[in-house]
Amino acid sequence: VGGAGNRTLAVAPANPRAVHNVGTGLSSLIGLTTGSFNTATGTSSLSACTTGLNNCAYGHAALNLLQNGSSNIAIGTSAGSAITTTSNNIMIGAAGVASDSGVIRIGSSSQTTCFLNGIYGNTEPAATIRRLVYATDGHQLGTTTTTGTVTTDGNLQIKGNYAPTVPLASAATPRILYGYINSAGIKQTGSDGWNVDKLETGKFKITFTPAFTGIPSLTVAAYANTENPNMRYDTYIYNMKPGEAMIYIIDPTVSWYDVNFSFQAIGV
Repeated sequence: VGGAGNRTLAVAPANPRAVHNVGTGLSSLIGLTTGSFNTATGTSSLSACTTGLNNCAYGHAALNLLQNGSSNIAIGTSAGSAITTTSNNIMIGAAGVASDSGVIRIGSSSQTTCFLNGIYGNTEPAATIRRLVYATDGHQLGTTTTTGTVTTDGNLQIKGNYAPTVPLASAATPRILYGYINSAGIKQTGSDGWNVDKLETGKFKITFTPAFTGIPSLTVAAYANTENPNMRYDTYIYNMKPGEAMIYIIDPTVSWYDVNFSFQAIGV
């Protein structure tokens, strides 16, 4: 290559406008016109490059179709061979695709397992924001916020100080109402924002004041009385609304029954 500062161990046409290039291998950098600061090692590496800048190709036919892209790095036989005009790619043992721009690819379908040292066992600063890492079926890595949906085919277990944000029906602060009610339908303990009425034996109505904006999540637990400590009671939530809920309690004989019970309602 005939420009200033060029070094090549292969036969290539002289072009004084292409400067500071290094080519090693038959037909490496053979097409340069004004491209500069390129390094090519290997037969046909960067052979189609005409005006590209700051590219590095190491390996037979590495970046061999690149014409005017810049700042690409390719290592390995035919690494980056699918790239023609784009820039800022890093291809290690991967051909890439023509549309790649600013993409890192490592390996090909021949590699089926990946090991990366320097990750496991390293702890990040306490203020670091954590994100979930995902891999697509096209082998792309990325991160997603903790307010997204996580799908797993097996068991998912999270340990440590991980505190994801759980989205509710709106961005409002969730309301949590709770209470303990005796068998006579009288509030014993609990939060504000609700009252209870006993309608008849085993049937109670809880009213939320003010009402939730949507139907809340409600759990109810009945307690055995001292007369029948081993008796099991079933509770049913009926006619659930944003402002009220009906609680029915029955005994094993499927009869309505009065016992103490507690509840918790969560919503917005």
